[in-house]
Amino acid sequence: MRAEELRLVNREWKAAIDSTPLFWAYITDQRATLKAIQRWIKKSGEVPLHIVCSRGNRPPAEFMQLVSPYAHRWQTIELFPHFRPFSEYIMNPVPLLEVLAMSSAVIPRDTVIFAGVHPVLSTVRLTSVILPDDTRFLRNLRSLHLQSVSGPSGRFSLSYLRAILTESTNLEQLAIDPSYTNATSQPPSILLPNLASFRLAPTMDPVVCPTAILNMIRAPSATHFQIYFHNTDPPAVVDILSPAIGRLRQASNLVITVSSRTFDVSTGTQSQASCTPGGATIGLSQYQERMQ
Repeated sequence: MRAEELRLVNREWKAAIDSTPLFWAYITDQRATLKAIQRWIKKSGEVPLHIVCSRGNRPPAEFMQLVSPYAHRWQTIELFPHFRPFSEYIMNPVPLLEVLAMSSAVIPRDTVIFAGVHPVLSTVRLTSVILPDDTRFLRNLRSLHLQSVSGPSGRFSLSYLRAILTESTNLEQLAIDPSYTNATSQPPSILLPNLASFRLAPTMDPVVCPTAILNMIRAPSATHFQIYFHNTDPPAVVDILSPAIGRLRQASNLVITVSSRTFDVSTGTQSQASCTPGGATIGLSQYQERMQ
């Protein structure tokens, strides 16, 4: 329920909500006029803002023109420009920004996102995004999700992925859904010592791409590993399972969940594991010594 609706309960609620900036910190273009958005920003005072730009029937520029002057207060931002121009509104420093989510966007290759100033940015989720040459906004992250993302050349190569990961070696969560991966050569491995959760959902070449990525990433602390298959070719499954198990062979209690499209391996108990309908969950803790 929105603050606008809550303030209609009675006069006391209206007075309390109108005088509390945190009630107005969530700024969205959904079901909102431009005048309403201006009113919310004013009532939010100086508290950190949570920005959501997702309305498909309105050019993102209309909304972003209102919120971009307050970039210094953004704490989270979700951008869904639907491939319309918007990059000029993400070029100001964002000293408070912690979370960035972006979908359906083409960023001109000469864009320097947030002017390179984003000291506390820790979580980035990108879906169907063409990145610029400057990817400094992907540095020092804790959580990264890349789905159908490509570089300025229009490709998502292993070397490009490795360059991104090299800037965030303290990652704790990583999800990669590559739409294209060039695996003609194997880049050097990269150590991600704090990586706990790793999800891989390849959409191309179900054997080569996942295996090449697995061979590139070393994650000794991983406790959850998931591979989603868009192609359920059995030989591909066999080729992928061995390195996946190897990532977690040091676990004291290993649980594997298998369905027609998902292979999930994690530390925990069978009761904690989620089982996809039509799949099976197998506890392997009793076989740990054999696996090692």
